[in-house]
Amino acid sequence: MQLNELLVALWQSGARCPRAAHPAFRWVPSDRVRPVWGEWEMREGRRQQRVIQPDAVLEVPRQKRRYFLECEMGTHTIAPKQGNPPGATLAKADRYQKFLGDASGLDGRRTHYESQYPDGLAPEVLFLVLGGGRADSVNAALGSWRRKAAARKPAAMRAVTFGEAATELRQLAGLPVLGHQREAEVRLEAPHAGTRLSHEDVAVVRQYLHQSVASIKSARAAFRTMGRVDLPQYPSVYDRMYSLLERLESAVLA
Repeated sequence: MQLNELLVALWQSGARCPRAAHPAFRWVPSDRVRPVWGEWEMREGRRQQRVIQPDAVLEVPRQKRRYFLECEMGTHTIAPKQGNPPGATLAKADRYQKFLGDASGLDGRRTHYESQYPDGLAPEVLFLVLGGGRADSVNAALGSWRRKAAARKPAAMRAVTFGEAATELRQLAGLPVLGHQREAEVRLEAPHAGTRLSHEDVAVVRQYLHQSVASIKSARAAFRTMGRVDLPQYPSVYDRMYSLLERLESAVLA
């Protein structure tokens, strides 16, 4: 039901939902999506390739982006524990990392994602949650999980509430702001009327983020050389900051 409400929020033009297809985006339901990667499992006595089954996929051609949507309703744990089913959030993140980031085939030039989706749309996984507290917890867990997997390029993943997703995705698709969303944006933006970020501004933010992380990595390496265990920690909101930077870049390019 929550996912259906998100779809309706994207479809509506303010007063009505005119048709079953939308020119600004493409919504692919769960039963039509079967991302696979190079792992196999025994199922019902047969060896089958493992698959990921997102709750839906949203494609936004205008921004050249594809979103894999996962509804996190709080029925599973965030981090997998012994005996837990594979529905834990970080277990899903690990499968998506393999699908989006690991090489497919012998040449190693394309990922599993690029092999199945050669259209050049940039992928991102959105974990949709009911409240901001849950989003913070999931994003913090993703940040810790991502730092442990620092040897490989991390795939874009983050948690947002259903309301935040509706607002952000409508904006990315070039759809008009709905009445209740417009009122909230006016309250937030009024103190900064006329302020607009340039490409150079966003480049400075990106440079600052990368240099800060590089400094922390250098400090951690120095601490290890000295045999110290109190290594400097990465910010817990690193992945959220990186996602925010990507949204800033998209907004500037729009």
